[in-house]
Formats: sequence, C-alpha cells, structure tokens
Amino acid sequence: MANNVLSTIESNPQTIVMVTAGDLCELVERLIDAKTKNEQPIEQQGDEFLTPVQVKSILRISTSTVWRWKRAGLITPVKVAGLHRYRKSEIMALLNHQV
Repeated sequence: MANNVLSTIESNPQTIVMVTAGDLCELVERLIDAKTKNEQPIEQQGDEFLTPVQVKSILRISTSTVWRWKRAGLITPVKVAGLHRYRKSEIMALLNHQV
C-alpha cells in the first residue's frame, strides 16, 4: 500500500490521498529507511570531523566559499547528529593540493 501512495503522490502532488494510520506509519518508516541508506556512515577509521567554521579556518576561506565548495562537490559533508561535518582527512588532503 505504501508504494501505491508514494507513486500516486509523486505522479500528481495535488491529489488528496486518504490513508489509514497504519499505512501512513509504514510509508513514513520506508521514507526514513530510504533516507538513512543514502547517508554516509559517520565513523570511518577514526577520522575526526570538523565543523564548517573549523574548515573555514583551516582553509582560510569564507563561510560562503565553504558552502559553494560543498555545492560544487569539492568537499563532502557527512551528517553527524543531524549536523553537517567534514572529514579532517579530506580537508587536509585538499589543503595539501592547494599548496
């Protein structure tokens, strides 16, 4: 049932859908599972995680540059407790390539 509801919503977002509480719970659980599978694992070989402010300080760039580099795929954030963090190893490698 959850797949039918989801496909209906995706094909026509203006459609009004009536579902049972159980079907709604199943749909939410499937969406959460799908989202969780797309997130990267937060622990990899003891790597440290940096805040955007720390990245900015290490690379000596502005906050907007951190954001632009993230959008461009030059740096990849991971979610740690719902917040964006950056692997220190990735930032240091980027710093070494800049020199």
